[in-house]
Amino acid sequence: MVLPTRRRLLVAGCGTVCTALFAGCADREQSEDEQSEDDANGDEPNGNEPSDEYEPGIEEPLTELSVETVRFEADVDRLIDHDDADDFETEDVRLPYISEPAQLELIDLRSEPIEDVSEPLSFLRDLEYDESTGLLVEHEVDACRHYQLQYVEQRNNGDGVRTQFCRTTRDADVECDIDTRHIQLTMVELPFGTDTSDWGSGSGQSDICRSLSEDSE
Repeated sequence: MVLPTRRRLLVAGCGTVCTALFAGCADREQSEDEQSEDDANGDEPNGNEPSDEYEPGIEEPLTELSVETVRFEADVDRLIDHDDADDFETEDVRLPYISEPAQLELIDLRSEPIEDVSEPLSFLRDLEYDESTGLLVEHEVDACRHYQLQYVEQRNNGDGVRTQFCRTTRDADVECDIDTRHIQLTMVELPFGTDTSDWGSGSGQSDICRSLSEDSE
């Protein structure tokens, strides 16, 4: 399925190179160099360049997107769950996508935010869904580090998107314990509104934060 877009996508230049800042705690976690995790749809990471087989949709990776993260205690195997509500007048949630605000009512967060956040999903509630699509990605990470979104690209088969993250150290003024685990929920605004019922998804991650131009060298 080709990604339909309702407005012209403005693709910015390469993301800024991120320098890891030590947060006052020893990093004892084994490196996960260029580890990629894709869903059960069998999507293979396609590197950093869009496939020549892409039809109109996301023609280049998107690097400047609106993003918000919320951290939770890692006391559950999976943070996000959703209810099957037969009387709800909306399609079932097609995680990790949110294509209409009513779908947010079907999502159950199974842990409380670490920060003082009264409404963890408020970022998604404020989106204009006729022009945007919400995306949720969760990672388990130690309390001293953070997953940063580098870019979003179209999957090889055109069926949904693939996210690429890098793992970096949090700001030096953050008090943390390397042995404490968190779940980081990343919410992304994709700049197009569309039906996501047939979409798959994929995600990759690296321990090195580099710009797209550096990755392609």
